[in-house]
Amino acid sequence: MSLFRIFKFLKISIFSSVMIFNELEAVEFQLKLKSGWQLIGLPTDIRASEAFNNDNVRLVWYYNGKTAKWEGYSPEKELKTNIEERRLDPIYFIERWQGLWVYSKVDWSLIIDETETPTTSSLDISNIKLYKGWNLISLPFDAVYSQKLFDGYKLWRYNSLNSNWQTNQKYEVLSFPEVDEVNSKDGYWVYSPEDREIDLSMVGGKLSTYKADAISETIGTFKTISEVETYIKKASLVGNREKKYWNWTEVIDDYTASNLTSSSTSSSSTSQTSNISNSIVNQTGLPSKYTGVEQANLLKEKNRIIYYKSGNQSISAIAVDDMLYSQNKTPMAFSISFAKGTSSIREFFTAGNKLIVISDLNDFDSNSSFANQCRANKTAISVYDINSQPIGFSNEKHVFIDGSAVEARMIDSSLYLVSTFQPCIEITYPKEWVSNSDPCNYPEDSNDYRIKCYDVEKDTATKKLFRYNYENPSIKNSYSLPKYQIGGTVNFIDLIDPSRFLASSKLDVNSSITTIAQIDTVSGKLSRTESIFGEYKNLSFGKNSLYFSGESAPHHLSFQETKKRSEVHKLSFFPMIEYRATGYIDGEIDNKFWLDELDGYLRVASRNGYSFDVKNDEKENSGALYVLNEENSEMATVGKVGELVESLYSLSGIKFYGKLAIASPNSNNRGFQILDLSSQTAPKKSGIIDLGVDSELIKYSSADNKLFSVGRYIEESGSAGGIKFQLFDMKDLTKPAKKYQKVFGDYYNKTHSFLNIEALAYDTSNGILALPIYSEGGATNLTTQTGLYLYNIDGNFTVAKNSQTNGFSSLGTISRASTDQRSLFFNESDGKTHLVFLNNGKISSIRVK
Repeated sequence: MSLFRIFKFLKISIFSSVMIFNELEAVEFQLKLKSGWQLIGLPTDIRASEAFNNDNVRLVWYYNGKTAKWEGYSPEKELKTNIEERRLDPIYFIERWQGLWVYSKVDWSLIIDETETPTTSSLDISNIKLYKGWNLISLPFDAVYSQKLFDGYKLWRYNSLNSNWQTNQKYEVLSFPEVDEVNSKDGYWVYSPEDREIDLSMVGGKLSTYKADAISETIGTFKTISEVETYIKKASLVGNREKKYWNWTEVIDDYTASNLTSSSTSSSSTSQTSNISNSIVNQTGLPSKYTGVEQANLLKEKNRIIYYKSGNQSISAIAVDDMLYSQNKTPMAFSISFAKGTSSIREFFTAGNKLIVISDLNDFDSNSSFANQCRANKTAISVYDINSQPIGFSNEKHVFIDGSAVEARMIDSSLYLVSTFQPCIEITYPKEWVSNSDPCNYPEDSNDYRIKCYDVEKDTATKKLFRYNYENPSIKNSYSLPKYQIGGTVNFIDLIDPSRFLASSKLDVNSSITTIAQIDTVSGKLSRTESIFGEYKNLSFGKNSLYFSGESAPHHLSFQETKKRSEVHKLSFFPMIEYRATGYIDGEIDNKFWLDELDGYLRVASRNGYSFDVKNDEKENSGALYVLNEENSEMATVGKVGELVESLYSLSGIKFYGKLAIASPNSNNRGFQILDLSSQTAPKKSGIIDLGVDSELIKYSSADNKLFSVGRYIEESGSAGGIKFQLFDMKDLTKPAKKYQKVFGDYYNKTHSFLNIEALAYDTSNGILALPIYSEGGATNLTTQTGLYLYNIDGNFTVAKNSQTNGFSSLGTISRASTDQRSLFFNESDGKTHLVFLNNGKISSIRVK
């Protein structure tokens, strides 16, 4: 039977509603059907006799791509007989990735209770089967994609709202509108040249790219800046509206919902407490340093000149010799300010004869235009020539970029800056007022009311009830693409290069644009950019690569079938910014420090698991470590370690230190797992180290195999105490040995080392450690004074000077009142060691050896 012959069964009637579920069951899904023909998708496996055996339905058709035959169903006896006489296969069981033609006699709501229907799929339902020829399919979970998801296929969609066809095909004679979105409530015709299986959790996460390879053939590219703007606006429209308007609406009855809420809340609370008490939570430390790659800071030394942030808008410099030996020498200082807005220095670099300063700039004006308000937050990059004889700053150049700086690196004379920009789009929707004849014209505490009236809201001014018409949005104002300026010019230049704008085919994101820009510090001009749009996080720098990750698996409609999966993307930024590869791992990447690069390999930790409805023994929350390597535009897994912590516990934190890593469980009485990563393709678990339940910072020195642990001491009563410092000998990874432990002060004492690993300074050549501690919020007789605590550590852990055991001796305390601490060690040719430290915007030094 042809597609057009099916349309002869058309009829129209009045509104009604049919439910095919047990009201005591947990999860139900609702889809509003209109009178007439519609092409729909299904959220779960169903039997046709359960879903469509009612007076609202006249006819249901399904095209079986495997057999290339039509199958039909009708609750009406005459039509049912007609189907049988035509020797068409009847529809019995319908799987969730199939599409259906449904002819409704009335407007009605189809309610499906997934717990009452059979299921044949596994816990991972992200695969769609395509057979050679035409297929009638749907998406098996609640996600919205652009038509780029099916680039390489012929795609057709029937829009029942205006009774027209949409396609991704171009014809010389006939003109059809493009498919505007691919969602879970609609069915789609897809023509495949061969039998294929699409894993949406992987294909949907791939990025568009300008490279002429298989990825671009699958996903497509952006050719003009207008295409980029159209894509961002469409994504904003989809992301702004509520999920129930583009997929099946989930309905949970009151009794079950209250039980689920109390159960999940209790579990979450317990997990959160455990994670806080036994996590490696320092998350602002810089990655390992690489030769030729410079990282920013607030205190740096270059060619025997010390540069430091001396104020919110000022930089100062002083010669090392003047600092160490001429204590009365006045530093050279200059201020950085701009004609408009307020600025604050974030960090700076020194490279060659250049000083590169990154500042946050805000010039918000409530009376300015919509666009200027949107781009009020900027990042200023200021480049200065620096002189050493005499010390001076000259020939400044400035670049202003829309958005906020995230992180930066210097290689040779180029600054590679990562920034984020949030598109501003003002969207309004018309209100459709509820009439007196509408069954939702008054509140009613009943299941039937909740099902029919879930989208009804009350106007705060008139107190009248209404529904938003999400099918007819209006964009009042928009500023969706970031710009940049060179120097004091008034010309705004597009920051985004459309040929280097990366985006997945997902549309249900209302997210920011992340851009990595290459700025030539010699010319002061921006030379190249690469931009990414989407819900990505965990940005991590390697030697000359940039990695970022996101959740790849969509949120499935079924609680029982949520499996976590993450995508990892690689961009190179030196010698050229370009997109390189994408990879996939099971589980969730908690933060950016769960990614680390060494010798070109990426090590990634993840916390595995399914949703809360899956049995505990299937959750696998103990985590895993993956080693990925770029192979033919793919980030391939070349090594793996499972169960990073005991299987009964969840992975809480991990830190990488070159060829070893340390993982912590969410348990108060379990040790931390040491991972031996000396072999990239064969990583393995080694010994257990007892850091206690309170370690917040771990710093490892590979030069002398020492590990420092700084955290909050926990009293026997369970209350928080002072700052706990520990020292370990790591020569034998299978048997780490604690050599020293000390508790400083009480609860009111803090250390900036909790927030930044660079605040804990260690000179390996002399074994001298500088630990900053301060007090805040109160004091008791146990509170220790604010200061920089200096210690000498003997390399062999033998008795050191001052008769301190375990090779640890105090060198004294430098009293100071600043919490913004940075320190530098200087080992001079005369054998003396000096410590230079930043104290509340002022630079000081002390001889420590």
